[in-house]
Amino acid sequence: MLNSTSAYPQAAPGGIGAPTVIPGAREGTETISFYGRTNPFEGSLENFFFAGDLAFQWNDAVDLNAWAGRAQVGYSFASARWTPVLTYSYQTFSGDDPATPGLERFDPLYYDGSPAAWATGSKSAMI
Repeated sequence: MLNSTSAYPQAAPGGIGAPTVIPGAREGTETISFYGRTNPFEGSLENFFFAGDLAFQWNDAVDLNAWAGRAQVGYSFASARWTPVLTYSYQTFSGDDPATPGLERFDPLYYDGSPAAWATGSKSAMI
């Protein structure tokens, strides 16, 4: 995403009251992400895998510093038709802290409803 006019909500001071909406705050947001996936097993466990993802975001224009992390374990049914994959994922994100003047809310950038994305579904896209 090269340009965006999306707004960012910011928690009310002390967490009391309605959040402030900062128009166009996504513009200038930088994100860096590290991803890894491995299968340390051989033989009958060769279809298992482990994955990890860690992302950091910042935007000096709106004092944004945020992070997100994910751990995943899965199994690929490689010999089955269409190769289905069963996965369990744990995701965690930083959220806006009403006790600070800056923004700490992680922005997943895209909402596609997939467990492979940072925001999985319409409800989590609104959080």
